[in-house]
Parts: sequence; structure tokens; C-alpha cells
Amino acid sequence: GPEAAARADSVVLHRSNYDASVGGDAAAEARLALVRRLSAQLPLIGSLERVLLFADRAALATRLAALAPSPHTRQPRFAIAREGDDAAAVAARSGLEPPLVCKPLLACGAARSHDLAVVLRLEGLAELALPLLLQAYVPHGASLLKACCVGDTTHCELRPSLPDLRLGAPPPAGRPPP
Repeated sequence: GPEAAARADSVVLHRSNYDASVGGDAAAEARLALVRRLSAQLPLIGSLERVLLFADRAALATRLAALAPSPHTRQPRFAIAREGDDAAAVAARSGLEPPLVCKPLLACGAARSHDLAVVLRLEGLAELALPLLLQAYVPHGASLLKACCVGDTTHCELRPSLPDLRLGAPPPAGRPPP
């Protein structure tokens, strides 16, 4: 962590998914403040400002949407439901229909950043805490690509994800329909 780097008095190598947080909990904010202080005194491996884009799902989705459409930049259709919004109304205005993948805007740093949900009915959005990134569900082969870049080196790994939804299939035994 950053504390060990400070004692080494040479360089700060931070884990962006742990140290970068925008609007996270107090511990995440404290880690970010420490990395900012250290970066003023020591070289920081990985630009903190570049990393922070990835900590904010709304900013990243908006940036990706602004890129010229191509097979390399497609992403699921999305909308952003902010504090005080009616998430179902936001989804409807945006032309989004269930199933929806719902993600906190905070992508890392705080425990709640991992509180993802798949909503099968618009009424289910009322049960989730805002703000949220609402994304159209896209079948994805139960896997995702996780990429990491350091300098000019890129590492990409195929990771397991949620299983594909069997839309229209009967619910598993013992479960009521959604």
C-alpha cells in the first residue's frame, strides 16, 4: 500500500482499484488523500488523474459513448440515475427495458462499489440505492475481459462473470417467477 511506499522514500506504486475513490466511504477517501499527498513528494507510478476516470462509472460510460462508433468501442446502452431521481422513469425515458444491469457510480475504493444488481422488472429499481449506472443487459458468455496497463505493457485476462440469463425460461424449482 501507499504507507509502505512512503517508508521506502523512493516511489509510490498504488493499486488504483483500492486507492482511487470518488465519493467513497471515509476509509477510501483517506487512502486517496494519502496517495495525493505522497504524489506531491515522490514519483507516482500511474497517473492518478487518469486512474480516477475509471473510478467513476458515469464518467467512463459517457467518455466511451462519445467515441466514434466502432466494434471496438461499443458498450451497452445506459442511463444515469442520480440521487432523487425515479430510476424507473430514467430508464423509461432512455428507452431501457429490463433486464438491466445496475451498478453504483463509484467503481472502486469502497465496499459498496461491488454492489451490482440485475433487475428483471422496472419496479425492482425502487429497491436499489442511488446513484446508479443503468445498463441494458447483454448476453456475454458468462465471462468478461479484465485489462491492466502499466506504461506500455498491457495484460488482458478472461474472467468468469454472471451466467447468461435464460430469458423466457421457467424459474428454477422452488423460486417464484420474477
